[in-house]
Amino acid sequence: MTTLNDQRKAPALYALLMGVFVGGFAFVDATPPAFLAFTALLVAGAAQIGIGFVIGRWGALALGAVPILFAVAAAGPGSTLWTTVFVLMAFPGTPLIGAGVHLRQRFDERHDDSPDAWLYGEEPGNL
Repeated sequence: MTTLNDQRKAPALYALLMGVFVGGFAFVDATPPAFLAFTALLVAGAAQIGIGFVIGRWGALALGAVPILFAVAAAGPGSTLWTTVFVLMAFPGTPLIGAGVHLRQRFDERHDDSPDAWLYGEEPGNL
């Protein structure tokens, strides 16, 4: 379980998950059932927020390019898969990564145990 919360291992886990996600759509010959596609998109959205939260730095937004690169590699540049993945990463993918980073920064700010935490928005009574 510590792998899911490790800033150094999280990008590799994210890349693996996005590789399975994009590869699943690239190598399936038939159109997946609507419920399965919807569930896969929800899992991908949760992964976007999770990777942003675990890494907690704005550099995590660069990971938005990973699924696009996987889509080009899996289906080829002549496929429409990579353009679909590009649009899905432009919105909502990369903004969800940013939302995760923002949530992590707010979480860290709210749980700051330093003596001067009240200078950064904490109420003095909560210390």
